[in-house]
Amino acid sequence: MRKKIILILLVVLALTPLMAANSFSFDEILSSDKEWGIGLNIGNPTGVMAELNNKDYDFYLNLGFDYNYGFSGAVGVDYKVTEFEIKNAKFDVGVGGEVPVAFTSSVFLIKGLFTGSVSYQFEEIPLKAYARVGLGAEFNTSNGLGFGSGGGIGAIYHFE
Repeated sequence: MRKKIILILLVVLALTPLMAANSFSFDEILSSDKEWGIGLNIGNPTGVMAELNNKDYDFYLNLGFDYNYGFSGAVGVDYKVTEFEIKNAKFDVGVGGEVPVAFTSSVFLIKGLFTGSVSYQFEEIPLKAYARVGLGAEFNTSNGLGFGSGGGIGAIYHFE
């Protein structure tokens, strides 16, 4: 029960600055003009990712396998802050937050990460490729509180 409360608090803390800064509402997230996507993430965790693309925000959920801990998942948000171009290819740069969770039979892990990302949306097909890295705090039942990091690369197919 205590672990669930910590997880809920970390998710709320990760999303609070974005909600406050942009008068955020869940009705806005679930409106019909959003794009849903599914893809693969290779990194920490490696697994299947679902994403809701909401103009400037990308909300994502990743379920898979952590190399050190076994079954894991992550929930996060990515906010587009700028874009740049290389030879007519436009790349988005984003910042956000992520809360990864992993566990084995003897260890429970939770992190609170500030993330940075670079993504490329293909023009011909509704496919986005990305790279994301995060730094922050980590708590696990065997080592206590410490420095946390994570990251991954992947691709997401958006359903239009």
